[in-house]
Parts: sequence; structure tokens; C-alpha cells
Amino acid sequence: MTASVPRNRCFIHVTLRDGQPLAGARIAVEQASGPVPELMYQTDADGHAQIGLPTGEVRLRIFTASGESRSVDINVGAEPDKTYDVTIDPP
Repeated sequence: MTASVPRNRCFIHVTLRDGQPLAGARIAVEQASGPVPELMYQTDADGHAQIGLPTGEVRLRIFTASGESRSVDINVGAEPDKTYDVTIDPP
């Protein structure tokens, strides 16, 4: 039996450098301090997505509608329901 790693409910808010939300972006977890389901998450019209992540360093890959991608690193804390703002360069 494998012990499960606790995950925090995290809200990711993706915007472009000009402050516009990145709607319809797909997000994958590339690296985390514990196991994460291999799923793709998608941002809503306001650039938000909800993901369960373990505490610690996490690398996300964000795919734009044009198919380009960017990697970003976040540090997930122990506080629940936190929003992590991620800003990327436009495709």
C-alpha cells in the first residue's frame, strides 16, 4: 500500500504581460515534490484553473491556444485555497 501525498487546492491565474487573462490555456504539471495525476487543466475565460498540488516546488507547463508553451515554477505553501498568479510572455 502506498501512502498518499497530501495535496492543496490551488488556483492558478494565468495572464499575459499586458495583464490580459489567458483564456483556454492548457496547464500540465511537469514536476512536483510528490505524485500528481497526469491530467491537463484548462483556464476559464478569466485565466483561472484549479489544481490539486503537493506542498513544495512545482513546475507547470502552460500551452497557449496557438500550441506554444512556457514553463513556470511556483512554490506551493501549506495554506489551502491559495491563488498563484502566473504571468507569461505572449505567444
